[in-house]
Amino acid sequence: MRNKPRRDNFLREKSIMNKNLSTFTSIRHDRQLHLYLAWGWPFCHRILAALAITKLEDNISITWMENIKGEAGWKMYFLGEPLFNSDSLKAVYQQLEPTVEHRYSVPLLVDKKNNILLSTSSPDIVRYVARGFDAAFSVAYDLLPNKFIKDIDEMNTAVKITKYFSILIFPP
Repeated sequence: MRNKPRRDNFLREKSIMNKNLSTFTSIRHDRQLHLYLAWGWPFCHRILAALAITKLEDNISITWMENIKGEAGWKMYFLGEPLFNSDSLKAVYQQLEPTVEHRYSVPLLVDKKNNILLSTSSPDIVRYVARGFDAAFSVAYDLLPNKFIKDIDEMNTAVKITKYFSILIFPP
């Protein structure tokens, strides 16, 4: 259930991260994973950077949202969204999980072969990319050296706090 922001307190539902991501190792050749991103939302940028640095950008498809989120949510930049031919991100969420109320936002990682919502968490998606989609692919550079994982987790906590402030300024 979605928690609504209030003036005196801000609550947000937990990001979704499907714990069965490791079962999606069949993605080697069929571009099974799909991302929904927007240049206008800064938490999408780190995913793009991770894909470029690891040289995995050709192994995942992307649908771009318009850069300004409208009253009805994020709209597709181009028509012809690959899963449901939707014109909005809200419609994609509703097709993937019709009985669940979500905060319809980017980033969104989907298994398009099985129509499963995998993640809405940019730090978790970056980790998944950094690990070569759970070793389905080798990565060009190690973005998660063991000696820095604690520091990375602390930085993600600080970024999450910044994200909450941005949501207060630009409410969903």
